[in-house]
Amino acid sequence: MLRCIRIGHFRAIVALSVAVNLLATQVSAAQPQLSEDQNHRVRVHQAMRGAQQPAQNPAQPSQAAAATQVEVLVLRGSQGAPSIDPSLGQLPMLRRPPFSVYPRISLITRSSSAFANLPTTVSLPNNGTVSVSAQRQADGRYTLSIQVENAGRRRAMQGTVTIGEPFFFVASRGDGADGSSAVILAFFVR
Repeated sequence: MLRCIRIGHFRAIVALSVAVNLLATQVSAAQPQLSEDQNHRVRVHQAMRGAQQPAQNPAQPSQAAAATQVEVLVLRGSQGAPSIDPSLGQLPMLRRPPFSVYPRISLITRSSSAFANLPTTVSLPNNGTVSVSAQRQADGRYTLSIQVENAGRRRAMQGTVTIGEPFFFVASRGDGADGSSAVILAFFVR
């Protein structure tokens, strides 16, 4: 009888293994395949996100509730010998497209504002201003509302981020004497 149980267990394990493999094949066949263009968009999105923190689990609101400020970095991207300001080393996405067009990236200003003081306005080096406000969403993420005013033009953009995840916005291109630089803004919820 012991031998029959062992053979019975063996047959059950083999049957279970076959069923799992069959199910895995059906699931992978049912997943939609991305087109070449969709794959490219996914790669660009991943490059822009870089080696950032993974999206927060909405079941962990305690970390999301800890956010108390918005940090604004004003960067200048320009041509020249490749160098990135050492204080920006934690932003590897600046070394990948679309930012790699500017091999030299320097920090112009860094400012923080408490949520109680939002919206806040930061001056830009090209005599423009950027205004930012943040709103916490139910899932723990934050929606940033950004307005850039420069030379009488106003542009607005919104982005959704998690704590510590950067949101980039190119405020202006063609700055500088040779027209080969840009003012890049990075926003963080901390």
